Amino acid sequence: MFSLEMPPPPGATPPRRSFWKRPVGIVVLAFVGLVLVVAVLSALAEPTGEKAASPTPVPSIAATAPPSVEPEESFQIPERVAVPRVVGMGIEKAKGILRLAALQVTVVRKFSPRTSGTVLSQSVSAGMEVRAGRTIRLAISKGPKPQPSPQPNCTSGYSPCLVYHGGADYDCYGGSGDGPYYTEPGVVYTVSGSDPYGLDADNNSRGCE
Repeated sequence: MFSLEMPPPPGATPPRRSFWKRPVGIVVLAFVGLVLVVAVLSALAEPTGEKAASPTPVPSIAATAPPSVEPEESFQIPERVAVPRVVGMGIEKAKGILRLAALQVTVVRKFSPRTSGTVLSQSVSAGMEVRAGRTIRLAISKGPKPQPSPQPNCTSGYSPCLVYHGGADYDCYGGSGDGPYYTEPGVVYTVSGSDPYGLDADNNSRGCE
């Protein structure tokens, strides 16, 4: 609707228009309205509440804990063990078997027709149960006993020995005799009893002085 204003009577002072109806007032109102619109739009663009801060991640105990390791079963030496049979084995193999069975070993050696180093016997029979750590004594062959050198057939009554040659004569080495056998050079012989070779010329029991 439009209001009709009566023109002022002649000679009367025209009334002053309101500030807001003047051009300057209209510009001020427009500026204020623009500012309000911008403020409202800015408020709508911002979140209605403060964004909650992300919580600091807490390291998981399961993640940092070391992996579980199953304990290794410790080897328990039994209190009693069965003695293994080692007769007929070589010494080194026998020692290894007995020590593996938690037994100690000692060795004695003796002459035997068996090959040197072969186990001839064991102090505890195979299969018997004994205390772990017990000492087992092994008899080990050191081969056949060497045969003694045959003793010469010495002529009776002379020392050292003068080998008997079926009655053939001996003479002192370096003397005038003609043998065929001679005593050892520089050796004085003890003569006892008869003197079949005639080495003790002065009968003082010493031959070839």
